[in-house]
Amino acid sequence: MAELFQVVTPAEALQRLFSHLGDPLPPEDVPVRESLGRVLAADVSSPIELPTFPRSNMDGYAVRAQDTFGASDGLPAYLKVSGEVPMGRAPAIRVRPGEAVRVATGAMIPDGADAVVIVEQTQEVDPTTIEVYRPVASGGNVVQIGESDLYLASTNAGSLAGLLALKRGEAHMAGSHLLDEETGEYNLPHVRRLLPDEKVVVLTLVHREQGPILPTGNPKGITSLADLTRQDVVFVNRQKGAGTRMLLDYKVKELGVDPADIAGYDREEYTHLAVAAAVKAGVADVGLGILGAARALGLDFVPLLKERYDLIIPEVHYGNRLLGPLLDLVRSEAFKTEVAGLGGYDTSETGRLVHSRGDPSR
Repeated sequence: MAELFQVVTPAEALQRLFSHLGDPLPPEDVPVRESLGRVLAADVSSPIELPTFPRSNMDGYAVRAQDTFGASDGLPAYLKVSGEVPMGRAPAIRVRPGEAVRVATGAMIPDGADAVVIVEQTQEVDPTTIEVYRPVASGGNVVQIGESDLYLASTNAGSLAGLLALKRGEAHMAGSHLLDEETGEYNLPHVRRLLPDEKVVVLTLVHREQGPILPTGNPKGITSLADLTRQDVVFVNRQKGAGTRMLLDYKVKELGVDPADIAGYDREEYTHLAVAAAVKAGVADVGLGILGAARALGLDFVPLLKERYDLIIPEVHYGNRLLGPLLDLVRSEAFKTEVAGLGGYDTSETGRLVHSRGDPSR
């Protein structure tokens, strides 16, 4: 019995479509009022930078990014709500340290603010106070003057959850630093298992150092993972599925240590900053994380481990107009210089193609 449908790849389908199209028509100039229904032959650029003001990409609160550093579910940041910027109105208020101003999508960003924390990552305590559960970087959720409407929306999900989001078609790319215990290889074995039918591109973002994040002065003299088993040491961990957690599980097993012998091993946080915040607050003596998180909260750091952090990108999205500017930035020398200056990052292989097309095992 003949098949009802013949399945072909997207590339083959496009090739068949284009084979039936004639040569493109030559461009012609027409008045704007007659251009409806036509296709541009070339990009048209405005001589005026739009928008003429920084504006919010999300409903939420305009804040100073530094006031949210270290915020987590367990240790939220508390900010005073000092006002609101109505849509279509110029801000008549300035954001001061410890304050937040309500903004809607498209609203102008008031002076003093450099980021927007989305409303879903906050909780109103009372009409003048909010809790913030996730940190936001400077420039986060803000369209700057002259920028297009293309923007990067990201979330802290952990490496494993990021790959699963790709599998469900919920993301254009995911960051990953998953160590495979059997091979000692980063990312590719997990991509092969979780995305067996997906053609992907794997691009190195950085190599980075991980190590204990400690109170200033390291009062308990913690210098190695073996110190985590001491009776006077309380640990704070990352969530299951996070690359940092998988790395630690691997190293603890390699040392022959029972996780049950580490006080706090089952206490989980979802970001490096949340781990650092727990140490800063004194609820833990140590947590495993990156130098940047320790520096952000004025804590000590001992470099112990080095890992490769990759970007996993479905081939269908790689190189398109959405990700093109981002990938160009990642490969730029200016980006590498700035990242290296943060400390704890090796950018010598940043932008290197680890894998492209087909089966990640090859």
